[in-house]
This record gives sequence, structure tokens and C-alpha cells, in this order.
Amino acid sequence: MRPCNLCPHMKRISLENIYEALLYDRHVVEVDEAIALRARLAVQRMIDMPPLTTPARYDLVKARHHVDVELI
Repeated sequence: MRPCNLCPHMKRISLENIYEALLYDRHVVEVDEAIALRARLAVQRMIDMPPLTTPARYDLVKARHHVDVELI
């Protein structure tokens, strides 16, 4: 079992594809400036966080039990 449901297109991404996209300026994504500003601030806040004193742990088995899904 995988920890998440991946979009089928995510499986097509490889380091080689990323390298070529950056090298040849392919697949340009344009983002509205207001959204980009908020995204930059969020990333900067993550970078500025102090290091954890104990490593973070995510238990997928326990997390799965905390999710309630109701099918309609």
C-alpha cells in the first residue's frame, strides 16, 4: 500500500525530465503574482523554522484510523 494516491502523471516525472526541463526552459508555469507572493512567504517561513529537537515521525497506520470518510 502506498502512503498516498498519486496522480498517474506523477509517475512520469523523473530526475532526467526535471533536468532537461530546467536546462532547456521547458514547461514554463505562470502563476499570478499575488499567489506567488503568498507561496514565497510560506516557503520562507518553513526555511526559517528552527531545527527539530527530535525527529518528526508520521505513522501511516495510525493516521489512517483518524480519517473519517463518508461516501454519498
